[in-house]
Amino acid sequence: MQDHFKILFYLGVQHSYFEKQPCTCLQFQPGKDTAAAFKRFDLTLRNRAGSIELYTTTKKNLSDLFDYIHRCTNTSWFEFEIITLNDHFMLFTELPLDWSGHLEYSSRAAANVQHNGSIELAAGFPDGEIKPAIGKLKIYFEDLLAAGDKHPQFCIRFAARATQWNYYIINRSAVLMNSPAITGKAEISFSGPDRVLTEAGQEALLFSSDSLIPLSELPKSRFDLVNYSAGAGSNSKKTTSKILFKALPVPDLRYSKAMVAPAKKQMSSPMYIYI
Repeated sequence: MQDHFKILFYLGVQHSYFEKQPCTCLQFQPGKDTAAAFKRFDLTLRNRAGSIELYTTTKKNLSDLFDYIHRCTNTSWFEFEIITLNDHFMLFTELPLDWSGHLEYSSRAAANVQHNGSIELAAGFPDGEIKPAIGKLKIYFEDLLAAGDKHPQFCIRFAARATQWNYYIINRSAVLMNSPAITGKAEISFSGPDRVLTEAGQEALLFSSDSLIPLSELPKSRFDLVNYSAGAGSNSKKTTSKILFKALPVPDLRYSKAMVAPAKKQMSSPMYIYI
């Protein structure tokens, strides 16, 4: 922006689901009153990948500017609706289970914290959906003035939802499996196999991750289905094993929905493997 533009605030959005962290699948759209104020008082909202910045061209003292806006509009904040461009955002984001409300952020929230020179906005989870938006953001004039000569920098951080990965192995080809196991990262283990019936009534061997694994845009955890020969095992020093399925699929949000496990109230990601 040119020199005659003065920045009022910066907001960056991060999400651990994405490989490079910036969350580009959200838009912050000014609410009706805020959009009118932007136009009336010559304020410019600039959207970048994973961030927004608000500018003014006024030569007035900012305190006088905000006082003038308040007297003209009877409001003391800028309000934005949070819109997602990804239909699966609420699914791959760590949010309260069994919740159907909307996100709420405010520069005045008591739970906000200072983090690496910026103010990390804490999420509120009020009930009631406000579609098509998934949330609201309020930035108060008072908090913009509190930064003094420097414009405030806000940030919102999202974490990827962690789920239990469930592999259902359906043996259609009568492949010999004396001692099947799932191998991969040493720090992630799988219990099983347990003999179960799928929802479609098919016999399957079920392997379940012993810990919750965060979902990610690009695969970070790859596993193989192997069969150990007699006398060998996953804890044995022997390496006699045969790979039955290399690079098992990872949860695909386009085709399957994670489900709440009633007993533990946690999310699980079912995957069906045919061999």
